[in-house]
Amino acid sequence: MYVTSSRRTMGLGLGRVSLSICGALAGALLIAAGPAGCGGSDDALPPLLLTQSNAPAVAAEALITAGQTTAGAQVPLGGAALTATRAVDGASRRAAQHLMSRATGAPIALDTMTAACAAGGTTTTESSSTAATVTYNNCQEDANTKINGTVKLTIKTSSGSSDFAFSVSVNLTVTAGKLSLSESGGYDLIFKSSSTGSEFELTGKRLTISVTGGTVSDKLTLSDFDIDVKADTSGTPAEQSETIDYDIDSSRLDGHISVMTAPAVTQLLDATPARQFPHAGRILITGAKSSRLQITIAGDETYVPPAGEGQVKIELDTGTGSFAAPIWVNWAMLQSLAGSAP
Repeated sequence: MYVTSSRRTMGLGLGRVSLSICGALAGALLIAAGPAGCGGSDDALPPLLLTQSNAPAVAAEALITAGQTTAGAQVPLGGAALTATRAVDGASRRAAQHLMSRATGAPIALDTMTAACAAGGTTTTESSSTAATVTYNNCQEDANTKINGTVKLTIKTSSGSSDFAFSVSVNLTVTAGKLSLSESGGYDLIFKSSSTGSEFELTGKRLTISVTGGTVSDKLTLSDFDIDVKADTSGTPAEQSETIDYDIDSSRLDGHISVMTAPAVTQLLDATPARQFPHAGRILITGAKSSRLQITIAGDETYVPPAGEGQVKIELDTGTGSFAAPIWVNWAMLQSLAGSAP
């Protein structure tokens, strides 16, 4: 099946959203922990030719490594981002609550507040009437995870107590065991909530992340990104859908790819057992010379596929306009290829 986008024949995405306004904001903050910018930067790499041999690694880069950009929401992500979520979520949530309290006229906390992290270190939140900065100082929520750096939120607009527009900037280093992620960049965030769910949209020009200490090292540049995440909490279990369009420059792949969802990727948010990966959706990756990968998600990590198939289907078009026979893989394999398997 030939997939195109009305915006461009490039792009990809995955993500997750929390079920409350502050939770969603906190989750979105770690989206900056993800890939980084490309177009027009010194990190720009030539378009990557997609082939049978590199198809699984490219899929892993887009689905797993780039997914570490969305740590606060349920997405395909690696160990460091997943483990760090709790610490970043808590402090970021307090900062978001503080800002929204000011915006809505509700009671607020002190302008500067320092809190101890569960296993050592601290977070300090400094707030004005329109901005809050969270500083992590050797913050540990468990014995294996340490966070240093800052996250800053600035309110751009607000409407009532449920709709906000923020600008966000991030400069963080997260270590989890031997794995280390260094992230920097910024984006604009629009958040809306209702009694039946929430939605946030992130747009920006550049985010960067360096991953070291795992089975592979990588430097990613995410550029020209548009990420829209909607959570429907009216049913049980709650479900999230995400549409994404962005470009990636990867030092590990030594090339540039464009990624988009077509259609949206969906994931269960509060299922038992908890789901780390999406259960449905399709992603299109475009490389050099009109080469394409079409990735179809058949199920999440709990899905047991028929014999000869897998949880994720990868189809390659070498530039002819037609897809070849599929390559079937499981989420565990993609995690391993991304160097972020637990």
